[in-house]
Amino acid sequence: MEADQKKNVRDVVIVYVIALVLLKIFYELRKVWFFGNILWLIVPLVFFLVPYFALRWRGDSFAAYGVSLPEKIKEAFLEARPALRLALLAALITFPPFTFLFWTWSKFIHFGGIMKMTPMAWVSIVIFQFFYVALPEELFYRGYILGKLNKVLPPVLPVLKVRVGFGVPVTAVLFAFGHFLINLSPTRLGVFFPALIFGWMREKTGGILASAIYHALCNVLVLVLEQLFF
Repeated sequence: MEADQKKNVRDVVIVYVIALVLLKIFYELRKVWFFGNILWLIVPLVFFLVPYFALRWRGDSFAAYGVSLPEKIKEAFLEARPALRLALLAALITFPPFTFLFWTWSKFIHFGGIMKMTPMAWVSIVIFQFFYVALPEELFYRGYILGKLNKVLPPVLPVLKVRVGFGVPVTAVLFAFGHFLINLSPTRLGVFFPALIFGWMREKTGGILASAIYHALCNVLVLVLEQLFF
C-alpha cells in the first residue's frame, strides 16, 4: 500500500475511533449533570468537529469531500432540487416494501396505537432529523469517511449507472457498528442496508445533500411506524 493510501486509512481509523469514543462517553454521561439536556447538540458537533480538525491538520477542507455551500441563495436552491428529487424517488421506491416488512415484523412484537401529535410537532421532528441527525452523520460518514476510503478503494463497479467502490459497503459497516456501539442493541445494525443507498447517492451526486434528505426521511418514517405498530 502506498504512503498516501496508508495515510488515508490511518486518518479514517483515528477520526472514527475518536468520534465513537467521544459519543460513547457522552451517551453514558447522559444521566449525569447537564449532559442529557445538551446531548442533542453534542452529537452533531462531534460529527462535525472531529473530521474538521483532522482536515485542518492535513491542510484540507470539506469541499474536496462533497461538502460545500453555494455562495448565492439561488444557486443553493438550484443545486438542492436534483438532490431532493433523488431522495424522494428513493423514498417512493423503498418506503412501501420497508413499511410492509416493518408491519410484518411488528406483528410478532407488539401492537400499539397511533401517536397524536400536532402538525407543528411533526415539523420540528423533521427539522431535527435533518439538521441534527442526518446532515451531521452524512457529513461524517458519506462526506469524510467515504471520501477518504475512495482514495484507497476507488469506485470501479457500475451500480445503476453509478460507479461505486468497496468504500461504500465499508462505510456502511462503520456506520452500522457506530450505531450499535452506542446502546449495544443488535437492531441498530440494520442501518447497514439504508447506508448502502446513502453511499450510492453520495457517489451519484458527488455531495451529501441527497443522502442527508433521504436519511432524514428514513428516520422520520421509522418514528411514524414505531408509533403506529408498537
